[in-house]
Amino acid sequence: MTCLRCDGLMVSIEMEDSRTSSLRSKGWQCLLCGDITDAVIVSHRKGQPQPRRYEPRLQGHVTRPL
Repeated sequence: MTCLRCDGLMVSIEMEDSRTSSLRSKGWQCLLCGDITDAVIVSHRKGQPQPRRYEPRLQGHVTRPL
């Protein structure tokens, strides 16, 4: 699996709820940027625009935020 933010390699991880150590879930973490994704994050991202990847700017060209 590749990271949506940086195209880095995602590895499977096991996460633990900080409030109760008995609640565990599985997710993915990027080895390059550290982005974490799990089932809850994926469900919240559905219908949202994908993150924009880095695009080099032309010299003298000003880009405006959306």
